[in-house]
Amino acid sequence: MRRYTVVRFVPSALHPQSRKTACLHEQDYLAIPYGRIALYGGQNGGPHGSALPDQVWRRQRVATIGELSDFSVTDLITVVSQRKRTGRLMIKTGGNEAGLFFEDGLLVRVASGDIALRIGRMLIRQNLVDTPRLLEALHMQAESGEDTPLGEVLLRKGWITQADLHRCLEEQSIEVLTRAMSSQAGVFTFDAGVRVSRSGDFPPMDPITLLKIAVERTSALSVLKERLPSAVTPFFLNVSPATVVDLQVSMDPPEAIVLGILRNGPVTFPELANMSALDELTLGAAILTLLELEYIATASQLAPGARTLSPARAS
Repeated sequence: MRRYTVVRFVPSALHPQSRKTACLHEQDYLAIPYGRIALYGGQNGGPHGSALPDQVWRRQRVATIGELSDFSVTDLITVVSQRKRTGRLMIKTGGNEAGLFFEDGLLVRVASGDIALRIGRMLIRQNLVDTPRLLEALHMQAESGEDTPLGEVLLRKGWITQADLHRCLEEQSIEVLTRAMSSQAGVFTFDAGVRVSRSGDFPPMDPITLLKIAVERTSALSVLKERLPSAVTPFFLNVSPATVVDLQVSMDPPEAIVLGILRNGPVTFPELANMSALDELTLGAAILTLLELEYIATASQLAPGARTLSPARAS
């Protein structure tokens, strides 16, 4: 049995025959089968002749639902920006969900279910706030009982500046887009008209500029992952744990963080990404550096006698 969803807009390049109506009639709708996008014509049903009931077409607010294999993240952001849409774009890939909120085509807020992409982690990654202050701000946010963004709590305390927050939110947005574009499969939902409360003095972001950076980062990440072992391959320390502290002093922060985590036992790339505050590109570069220096290794590369297991894994 065929399932349908209702969409409110579609790029003219996807359906050349809809170019005229898409440009002239803002309220036109399209009916698409679940899993692929197709344009239906005819005299019966909705505006484009679908078999959906007439009352469906009269709804004031409808959601655009589809799969990223049919409608890429790049296409989605471009359409929302160029058409100056207001609403919430939800992207779900690999079990993680991210929400991008737009006003008149500009990005005003990003939310992510991935703990590595949450604003607190991003602030620590960029050395804008330390862990004790972050924990205190999270406690204040919970105690207030209000839906106040964490960034605004930190601003009120004077622990970060508007420029710090803006830079961090830009990085968060780029990372969300990069991870979404790197995934092979996923689904999206765009809820038109949905608005989110935000600080009046916080400038909105240009999604096209962020998208260009995310595309470049996605390409670099793809090249990097070709040189890395598979995601299920654990990394081990290839040096004595007693020498790790001395090595960390001489290494850059990303490499030092990886060495510190591996002191507790072998972990995979995804586990390192969750345990560290590093983005995937920085983490991948750090792992390659440590592999080339032979400070870490995979099981097949490990020097005899150097293999160590954490208590949890050993048991």
